[in-house]
Amino acid sequence: MAAGGTRAIGDDASEGQKHRLIYHHILPFKRYHEAHHENPRAYVGAPPLLGTFLVFLTSFIPFAMVAPIIANGVSVGMLAGYTLYMFIHYAIHFWEPPPGSLLYRARLRHAMHHYRDNRGNFGVSTSFWDRVFGTRIQRVMEHSLAS
Repeated sequence: MAAGGTRAIGDDASEGQKHRLIYHHILPFKRYHEAHHENPRAYVGAPPLLGTFLVFLTSFIPFAMVAPIIANGVSVGMLAGYTLYMFIHYAIHFWEPPPGSLLYRARLRHAMHHYRDNRGNFGVSTSFWDRVFGTRIQRVMEHSLAS
């Protein structure tokens, strides 16, 4: 339960920010990510061990100094969230989800990041934090209906 709650709050919030701040600006992550943008069906993201190390560095170490049991729970939640993120990211690039499904909407949202404007739609599993941080790219149809 704690792991799921940590995923919902912690990793979901950090997913888009890690994508925006790390994958678009910091080497070697930027190189991996640029290769992914050039060919979205190429290897997706940074090597999993590098991503896992980053999750460990940002979730376990800070909490371990305060309460090791909390550090374990937070780390399990963050790693579960990272695994889910990797799974969804893979699925939106390689699967053909049915129109209207959550995965289909995630695929459309992520495609705008790849093909329209890579300065937005950083969240892969949800657009919630892109809305909070003002980095959500609206589809042309949504934008014209809102006007």
